[in-house]
Amino acid sequence: MITLFSTCKPFRGVYERIQWNALRSWAHMKPRPDVILFGDDDGTAEAACELNFKHVPDTPCRHLRESDHDWPGLFRRARKPYLPDMVYSAEAHATGNVLVYVNADIILTNLTEVAEQVAKQISKFLMVGQRYNIQLPRSKLEFTGKWIEFLRAGAKLHLPCGIDYLIFTKGLWPKLPKFTIGHIGFDNYLVDTTVAMGVPVIDATKRIVVFHQEHPIRLRKDEGDWYNVYAANDLWPTEMNGFITDATWTLDVDGSLQKK
Repeated sequence: MITLFSTCKPFRGVYERIQWNALRSWAHMKPRPDVILFGDDDGTAEAACELNFKHVPDTPCRHLRESDHDWPGLFRRARKPYLPDMVYSAEAHATGNVLVYVNADIILTNLTEVAEQVAKQISKFLMVGQRYNIQLPRSKLEFTGKWIEFLRAGAKLHLPCGIDYLIFTKGLWPKLPKFTIGHIGFDNYLVDTTVAMGVPVIDATKRIVVFHQEHPIRLRKDEGDWYNVYAANDLWPTEMNGFITDATWTLDVDGSLQKK
């Protein structure tokens, strides 16, 4: 079984609908993954209960300050879990060998199906891919009929600098810097480090379809971003590369793997 894990913002304002759309899509996937939600921000426990996800509330977190974001008051209680605590806890809970970290605003379609297919071909890997950007649906998304085609009709492929999911095999990173989830750098570090290890990094853009729901973005680097930059110290293998274009393999539409 695939183990998927994430952490949510407080379920308030626009993020309530965004996160419910995303989480429901995860539960809708076939095969259905084992999902773990980390953290205890408002609404997380209720979402996990309703969708029959595991909930791990007592995850070590970095507390955000009002100056850490552009929307004072909205995330007053927000706390960001540390990456290694999430990864190693997810690995401890996982019954299978493949795990997925995904941002909580991402609608998934065929990810678990593709991950299982790749795992049958290769025993150790990291897989990433570009996302499609969509405008937030005006109402709750229903996963019936041709809903994927509906979303793709108005979607735009994002640049390969954005990484919203990481599919990886258990035990890939024995020691991780204490990055904070939700801020820059940790995803690029994982890609760059895995390439330096000589482990296949696969670009699955042609095969895996994921949708990012547009929402307000931070217009400047905040304290959390700089925290992540310093967390890596001298551990970064190169000069902060680690984009999707740095993948060493590609996954074609037909599911075949090709080395670059």
